[in-house]
Amino acid sequence: MSINPHFLTTISGFMDKKKLAVIHIVKRELSLSDDEYRNTLERIAGVRSAKDLTDDQFHKLMRYFVRTRHYRVANKGITLRQKYYLRQLKERLQWDDSHFQNYIHKYFTIGI
Repeated sequence: MSINPHFLTTISGFMDKKKLAVIHIVKRELSLSDDEYRNTLERIAGVRSAKDLTDDQFHKLMRYFVRTRHYRVANKGITLRQKYYLRQLKERLQWDDSHFQNYIHKYFTIGI
């Protein structure tokens, strides 16, 4: 008797709620319609629902999303990770958007 590998990935918890949440956050940030989202899932990972992703498929999908225009490195060389760090810093310092943009332009000459 053989066991379906998809069944094993589902019961072993590879696609946990946190990973599903990340996928849906990215979907929203990229403004993907449901059809675009499901077509991307199928094209990149071979599934129509994120719940059916294995761990490897999840990482393959995330690599694809990171390479989209929305997540590319800015023209002046700032990485996505640096961009998010600066946004966290803005929140911690409780700066308004205007103050933050002035700071960024003064010291980095980039837009975030």
